[in-house]
Amino acid sequence: MITNKWKKTLRQLQQKKYRKQLGLFVVEGRKMVEECLRFAAERIEQVFAIEHLCSAWQQAFPEVHIEAASGSDIQACSALQNNQEALAVLRIDSSGNDLPQQWSQSLFVYLDHIQDPGNMGTIMRICDWYGLPSLLVSEDTVDVWNTKTIQASKGSFLRVKVYYCSMERLLETMPPKTVIWGAELQGKDIHTIKPREHNNTAPLILVMGNEANGIRDTTRKFIDEYITIPRYGAAESLNVAMATAILVDNLKRVGY
Repeated sequence: MITNKWKKTLRQLQQKKYRKQLGLFVVEGRKMVEECLRFAAERIEQVFAIEHLCSAWQQAFPEVHIEAASGSDIQACSALQNNQEALAVLRIDSSGNDLPQQWSQSLFVYLDHIQDPGNMGTIMRICDWYGLPSLLVSEDTVDVWNTKTIQASKGSFLRVKVYYCSMERLLETMPPKTVIWGAELQGKDIHTIKPREHNNTAPLILVMGNEANGIRDTTRKFIDEYITIPRYGAAESLNVAMATAILVDNLKRVGY
């Protein structure tokens, strides 16, 4: 069963200040919890699951603390509209505050003040799909450990590491020839970008702006060039996650 103490903690973890204070976050749903058991068991603090899942998981993952709970109890503690099977509490990986001194990626996505957790989680999933293990975000971008962000990532949060940093701080750790491109409607057509030369080892940072206001002036001063997705129809704009996927696909296609 879920004790009153855990019920209180689970409610608190729906708020950023408590996630930060306790160093914990919540993962919900059978599929997501099972992925955590398989790939991040060492980070799991507690799992609650309905009886048959609890029995199966206790046998498969004896090192993890798993307790049986009723579907109604799980739903009552859930931030999702329909979750009566499982939820897990995991420890936050705090190393995202420390930028590496050397980067192995050639292409990075940088999110400038992205506020929608669904967009954030989807962009993590996009990075995972295209083999980008690091995602860079401004310090005021939505919390990666937000339950909606975690759900939207579909497990990619286990493979994509998010670094919160200002552009100034980031560039201190990047090679001096790093190139920064910003996504903007009036930018250069992404379809006209030439293939990357084989001897070009400088990283490329793709900056994606806020859903409503685009890239901020404080970030614009670092951008070398603007790129865009050509529009053939009448839509006013694209969702930032959708635009990120299209731009990253095109950049990977020409060798980044």
